[in-house]
Amino acid sequence: MGEIVETKRDSNYYQFAEDLTYEQWLEIGQNLMQATQNIMWWLGDWWNFGDRKYGELAAQALNMEIPYNTFSKASYVANKVPLERRNPELSWTHHSEVASLDAGLQKEYLDKAIDEGLSVKALRSIIKKQKVLETIIESDNVDLEDLGLNYKPTTFWSFGKKNELYGYDEENKTHPQLIGNLLYFYGGVPSETKLIDMSDKFQVTKDVATAMGFDCKSYDLDPIPSAKKVEKFDFINDRFPASMGEADLIIFNSLDAEYNMGRVDIENYLARTILSLSTSCSLNSKVAIITRNYPDFNLQDLFRLVENTMNFDLEQVITAKSKYLVTKDSELTAIQQKSLVDTTAYIIVLNKVHDN
Repeated sequence: MGEIVETKRDSNYYQFAEDLTYEQWLEIGQNLMQATQNIMWWLGDWWNFGDRKYGELAAQALNMEIPYNTFSKASYVANKVPLERRNPELSWTHHSEVASLDAGLQKEYLDKAIDEGLSVKALRSIIKKQKVLETIIESDNVDLEDLGLNYKPTTFWSFGKKNELYGYDEENKTHPQLIGNLLYFYGGVPSETKLIDMSDKFQVTKDVATAMGFDCKSYDLDPIPSAKKVEKFDFINDRFPASMGEADLIIFNSLDAEYNMGRVDIENYLARTILSLSTSCSLNSKVAIITRNYPDFNLQDLFRLVENTMNFDLEQVITAKSKYLVTKDSELTAIQQKSLVDTTAYIIVLNKVHDN
């Protein structure tokens, strides 16, 4: 076959000239991608026009070699999202995610997608989360399974895939199942419980607690940008807020706090936090420490510190799998050194029984 000298296309091919520049090739690709988005709008508007104008006659179009599901979806989105709310900066798929919402919410989420540069997946996650929160019925009997969370009625908690409805950063966030079970078994009556998370970096506790009906305040030394409902607060250098003394349950998650390790010594931070909570939290309140064994502050060190404060009683120790993944390198190192990799996390539940 000789050298192709002309770029051209037909119904079943696209032929490219050998002297096509990279910029020209890239522009063609961008146009093709745009066409795949445009065609769904065009198909939807075409079908809706025909259905309105020709009625039953339009049904003959179903004999065309286009799947009915494609007609149906294109028609639905085009009908639900009128021209004035269609944003050319976003894909048709972005618009399809908001099609089931009312006009005000459509605009709100489409604007949010543009302002924050949200992918379709990220936009879908945010909308799902909002729908869950809207369907929560105010009740003192929260069913975790209605929230997409499973009960773990044992002292060992093992979880599968993280529910994307709660928090941000699927890879690094604490498992929503862990927070949900912690609140269910130790949070008391949601409508009567004030909750604080001192290290809710990925907004998991705030989202789960809200869904379960708790009054929750979330803080972190440096929350991730997506965690808009988490207040930035320095528990290391600043005086604890007055709300700490009013809380019925306080959570400190050293696994999330580790992401601030460039700014804090996590082992010292954990020890100092326990000592501070022993005097700052209210009598009969609970403190839940989510942690793991650290080289210079392991579980036994934690228990000794709690005992020395004389203000806490140990209510429960729960084991769970740490959210940190074991790498091939760490496995090889463990094999070479004949030492096991510790993948265990611990949830330590304490009761404030004295106020010295």
